[in-house]
Amino acid sequence: MRLISHPSFFAGVGMMLVFSSCQSEPDTLSPDPHLLPSGREIVERFRASQGCQTMKLETKARVTDEDGTEREFLIVTYRKCVDGTQYTLWQVIASRDEPARVLLCIERPGQAVENITYLPGFQKFVEIHNLSREDSVFGLSLQESVGGYDLYLYRTLGVERLGQRDAYKVEGRLKARADSRFTRVVTYYQRETFLPLRQELYNLKGDVVRVRRYVRWASIDDHWIAMRTEIDNVSHKKHIVFETVAVESDVDWPLSFFSRDNLRTLTIGAQ
Repeated sequence: MRLISHPSFFAGVGMMLVFSSCQSEPDTLSPDPHLLPSGREIVERFRASQGCQTMKLETKARVTDEDGTEREFLIVTYRKCVDGTQYTLWQVIASRDEPARVLLCIERPGQAVENITYLPGFQKFVEIHNLSREDSVFGLSLQESVGGYDLYLYRTLGVERLGQRDAYKVEGRLKARADSRFTRVVTYYQRETFLPLRQELYNLKGDVVRVRRYVRWASIDDHWIAMRTEIDNVSHKKHIVFETVAVESDVDWPLSFFSRDNLRTLTIGAQ
């Protein structure tokens, strides 16, 4: 089993790209966008760098509310790739005396993402079709976890400078019949790696409701993992920090681990 833990993992030379969140305001360079990759091409290049993964991640989450109250959570993510289908099981464990939250996500090529949870009080499974629904802990929508890339039409607006790096500025406009609380998404992708550095989400009124900064990325077995992400949840007045503290890449689980029966078992066991 290969275990990569924070902070010793970051000492690996050549494994890490470090992006400073304090240098996140872009400076416009504005070359001709017609000479640049299309917005869709840039987005797909990033998605290809993620790939279909089999690994386990442990992520610490810290939520700071408007009044300064802080809460901490541990998010354990299990991923298994089978013939291009990505199975993901999330466990969100609170530091306080609260039941853990468990969610199963199945992404099949060319199909809608399947998101399932179990309600022990009602003894039933619930399929979540509304990706815009926000959770009560982070105030984030499920779309922000599973991606929702196909909801938008993309175009490249140009190249801008973020800190010491050139970044493609890509705008996504919500498709006519697509459903999302975010009608416009602006993402800055590093020009060399196509990794996102900063993302801004806008509501129907054109107001910024989320600012996401990807502070550190790491390459693990040919997959790029966001090691530290900071989010300003403007609409809910929360600041959220996600920091990946451990990654296990030499792992695997039987497909039954990602079944509804196991989802129910894990949920009941966490009560």
